[in-house]
Amino acid sequence: MKKLLVYILIIGAVCLMGGCVDKEVKKALSDISLLLDDEQPDSALALLDSLQSLDLQLGYHERMLCRLYRLNAYNKLDTVFHSIDEANVLVEYFDDSGTPNERMLAHYLQQSNNRK
Repeated sequence: MKKLLVYILIIGAVCLMGGCVDKEVKKALSDISLLLDDEQPDSALALLDSLQSLDLQLGYHERMLCRLYRLNAYNKLDTVFHSIDEANVLVEYFDDSGTPNERMLAHYLQQSNNRK
């Protein structure tokens, strides 16, 4: 009985910790999006860099959003892309699993990359 109680407490603690991380990540991704909309790509990149420490705790969709936002920030900083592969991967993913805005941004970045 004590073992069952310990397991329940451990699972509860893990769920609570995961929930806190999830809220922090959603808030950070929202902040990154706002920074990019406000034409502050350097600040968005700094926030994206701070999320790298949570990379193992991020879901696949959140990791792909980070990649999309990073590419968007580089585009806003007028950085020359050396490969179209990243944009192609993002378009493929967001065409299947993204919101209309995420799909549009991925396609825009892909086309932007083709012009540079």
